[in-house]
Amino acid sequence: MTPKQFRKYRILFFEQSCFHCNKYLEFIERINAKLPTEKRIKLVDCEFSKYGITDPLYDLFEKHIDGFPTLFLDGSKKTGINSVIESLAYLESYLNRQFVVPEYNKFMFDKECYVQQKGKLKGEIICK
Repeated sequence: MTPKQFRKYRILFFEQSCFHCNKYLEFIERINAKLPTEKRIKLVDCEFSKYGITDPLYDLFEKHIDGFPTLFLDGSKKTGINSVIESLAYLESYLNRQFVVPEYNKFMFDKECYVQQKGKLKGEIICK
């Protein structure tokens, strides 16, 4: 799989019997409901992979999966989960601009900024 192909996937690999996977499942559907259909995170249950019953996506990503849950999001990989709050905050801040109706996020910086390269204000951060 090429890096370009890898970047287009949004998949969560999980097992139903996994405690940590169930933490993701608590909120992933709520996030998917806010995203356009083509941008949603696909859920792939790997519970029966040990018996040879697999999803074609699991077969494609199998060598990249170290454990469950494993989230592939636009070319990045996140394995495991520390807390629901941390994972929810990560996903909402990363995906907020893609929500059908963007939510207000007091931690998101919505101005465009750059560092002034010339003149009196050289090295200053300028925001519009």
